[in-house]
Amino acid sequence: MKKGMYIAVILILGMLNFTFGQSTDGEIKGRVWETDSTNTAVGAHVFIEVAGSKKGVVTDVNGNFRISSIPVGLYTLTASQATGKRIIGNIQVKPDQITNVGDFALQDSMLATIEIVVFVDPLVSEEPAKINISLDDIRVSANRTDPLKLVTTAGGTQLTADGQGVIIRGSRPESTIYYIDGVKQTSMARVPSASIGHISVYTGGLPAKYGDCTGGVVVMETLSYFDLYNRWKSKNR
Repeated sequence: MKKGMYIAVILILGMLNFTFGQSTDGEIKGRVWETDSTNTAVGAHVFIEVAGSKKGVVTDVNGNFRISSIPVGLYTLTASQATGKRIIGNIQVKPDQITNVGDFALQDSMLATIEIVVFVDPLVSEEPAKINISLDDIRVSANRTDPLKLVTTAGGTQLTADGQGVIIRGSRPESTIYYIDGVKQTSMARVPSASIGHISVYTGGLPAKYGDCTGGVVVMETLSYFDLYNRWKSKNR
């Protein structure tokens, strides 16, 4: 009976990890300028339609926008403000990638027609900036007993002054997000060193499944009980 319960738990955890690792969403980002192209459009409404419903955001003080968690497919993007509007069609969203439509200006809303621009892929899709630290790398590292120091062996990262967090590309420590076996955490400072199996550090172009983040993402996969047992068993032969 107990053996059956253990197998069921292992299968459920495996399914959860598989589901987390398989993302079908992407993102669209860009920057909007006012009709005269001299100033960025602040507070412009930028949206797409997903299954008949609008999904959008408002541009920030620099005219930037980023629409996350978009199912894979082709979309038409609309950007509008009181003084102008722009429509961009044929935008392809790919899984775990950010499609950057770049900079574009609104067209004067007083004109009789609104210009529809066809977006040409594929050179502006952004691949995630990802650094992998494998189990073999961890075993030979001088920092193998400290998970956060292991993370700082990746380029563009540094340890906080108190040693409890990681700064990625100069962002604030609280802007770094941690995932341990697919579960979001505020830190990984207390993870036992013996359980670390693999670490991935995203320093840019974050996959959509991790949501909006101004810093970076650290993803850790721990060793299972079976891995730890087999390691112990091999040392005691």
